[in-house]
Amino acid sequence: MSKNLTEIDDGLAMDRQELVEKYLQNQLSEEERVLFDRLLEEDEEFRSEVQFMEDIQAVSQQEDERIFREQLLIFEKESNVRRMSGRYVKLLLAASIALVVSLGYVFWPKPQESMEQIFVEHFEPYRNVIQPVVRGEEQQKSEKQLAFQYYEQGKYDKAIVLFDKLYSTSKEPYYLFYKANALIQLNRAKEAIPLLEAHLKTKDTLAEKSPWYLAMAYLKINDKNNTKKWLQQVVEQNRYKAQTAQKLLRSLN
Repeated sequence: MSKNLTEIDDGLAMDRQELVEKYLQNQLSEEERVLFDRLLEEDEEFRSEVQFMEDIQAVSQQEDERIFREQLLIFEKESNVRRMSGRYVKLLLAASIALVVSLGYVFWPKPQESMEQIFVEHFEPYRNVIQPVVRGEEQQKSEKQLAFQYYEQGKYDKAIVLFDKLYSTSKEPYYLFYKANALIQLNRAKEAIPLLEAHLKTKDTLAEKSPWYLAMAYLKINDKNNTKKWLQQVVEQNRYKAQTAQKLLRSLN
């Protein structure tokens, strides 16, 4: 920067803004860092400006825009900025607001994701742990082997048909669980809910995972209250996906 930064004029205000902006983004060069440190030590108004912008950065990280606006007014009235000339205050406020907007992608909270986005990020059908598919087998497969082969291949419609048939004859509860997973994947989450609720009442070893998938089913149909209810149960009972459930609860509040 070739200008004398101890002068106070419109050009200087822009130079100060650029210097502070680079500081907040950790992008100062060695030369700019020396200049920044010198100004910070020697120039009281510059120190006030930096403190002001650091305060704005801290407040902008809060989730409530109303709080940010209220705090901005408080800073304007009560911080060291009040001791600056009225003309400089206006320049500083205009520059600070422009900076917050320009750096919004760094400091401002991300827009809250939709429930559908959260679902896509967190749901995947539970892996096949019942009937591992052996690749390259040539012999004729049983219906159980075929059902889980279809499941692994993403042929969920075919898998559901066989899960129904197999459950009707064997009453093995894990067929309810896997059928529910397949239904959720096929955007038929409402049909999956009673299956998971029934599965949860069994003594099947996979039953501890059903609360998570109930939460996913309700998430898929945009039922926030029941999603939170089941996530809370996952957390409180320390069940499958407890840590992830805790994070999701915070994002849904």
